[in-house]
Amino acid sequence: MEPINGRYELKSEIRRDGYRTTWYAWDHNLNIQVVIEEFSDPDPEKRRRFLKEARALAQVPGSDGIINVRDCLQTGDKVYMVMDHLEEDHRTNAGKKETAAPGKKDQKRSMIPAILAGIVIIGLAVFFLANGGTGGSGISCLQRIFLRK
Repeated sequence: MEPINGRYELKSEIRRDGYRTTWYAWDHNLNIQVVIEEFSDPDPEKRRRFLKEARALAQVPGSDGIINVRDCLQTGDKVYMVMDHLEEDHRTNAGKKETAAPGKKDQKRSMIPAILAGIVIIGLAVFFLANGGTGGSGISCLQRIFLRK
């Protein structure tokens, strides 16, 4: 498979859902693994909106528990959003059972922002679904709430 824009080589598919496919990919410029979301809706207006929303997300600074958007581009009838790939040991262990031990309290407190971010994302998803969606990538609701656009 030819690299996207001469830079991103798609390696293996993670998930396919409608007009979206998520891939593990290799960034040949930075020599790092990334995750790419490919959006291939036949409607050019939806592709334009996805690209606009991906660019807006790229402006949001990354932090713990939030995946950084590195790049977004369009080639023909496909739009791509390039994101950081997080290795397993960088992810929060919120779902794993842990025994309480002295010194673990600070470790548990450091997980609170990631847990709260997850709760907010779930709440936004419920809001989005309850309001019928936007027909696009769903990020428009996030833009209206967080970016005030």
